[in-house]
Amino acid sequence: MAVIELLLGLGLALGAGSKVVHDFERRAADDLRSKLTGDAIDIRVRAVPNGPINGASGDLLSAEILARSFSTNGLPLYTEPERPGRGRVRELRLELRDFRLAGLRVESLRATIPDCRYDLGLALSRGQIRLTRSGEGTGTVTLLAEDLGPWITRRFREITEARVEFRAGKVIVEGAGDFIVIKARFKVIAELESPDGRRIELVRPRVWLDGQRVPLSTAQALLQTLNPVVDLDRDLKLDGAVDLQSVHLSQNRLTATGRARIPSRPKPR
Repeated sequence: MAVIELLLGLGLALGAGSKVVHDFERRAADDLRSKLTGDAIDIRVRAVPNGPINGASGDLLSAEILARSFSTNGLPLYTEPERPGRGRVRELRLELRDFRLAGLRVESLRATIPDCRYDLGLALSRGQIRLTRSGEGTGTVTLLAEDLGPWITRRFREITEARVEFRAGKVIVEGAGDFIVIKARFKVIAELESPDGRRIELVRPRVWLDGQRVPLSTAQALLQTLNPVVDLDRDLKLDGAVDLQSVHLSQNRLTATGRARIPSRPKPR
């Protein structure tokens, strides 16, 4: 929950003058940087209160985090519905660039989430912010084709080499692998779709093995290995934060757009 603590901690101080605001911005950036990894992390935070923040009112018009050049192993914030939620964030905005999420480089992630709630009493007494409720907004994620090849080879032990290209609305995956019954160089031309809002899969594929076009029945081991290309919950540990609605390919960029929210913290297993 460090991200929300940073954002709203800044909001609590906005009425106290520019020096206090600057101090909170610096402390927020330093605290968030300590929770992430990377040698060149760049972070800015902004918050706009709707009047004074006190025991009776904890209303923020907006809270925003802008960050780049960092790594994280999964979602950095969750809601905790069991807490009281007298504080309000009318619009939570995230703009993240050039970062790694569970090992996958992400070109950019933008999200706008309305009507979030937080524990105002905890914020005032301890300077800590815990989200208690999230609205549902929109989010957009952009990935580069050049980053998917290394991702595929790290994720699938059967794939020893992979290169990805987007061309004319298609994805082209070329490489080499050992698929139990066959060891070969391969080429797959397909489209990308999300069947359930959580996975991105190759659909309507055409497959070549060692330069020869083969029927899909012959290439099942390869296709089963490659699909899904990305599972948002299993691979990126997003815990239901995003429901994809569209996947668009252009100029070697994949742009996925959908509904976004801050999910409840998973129960310990």
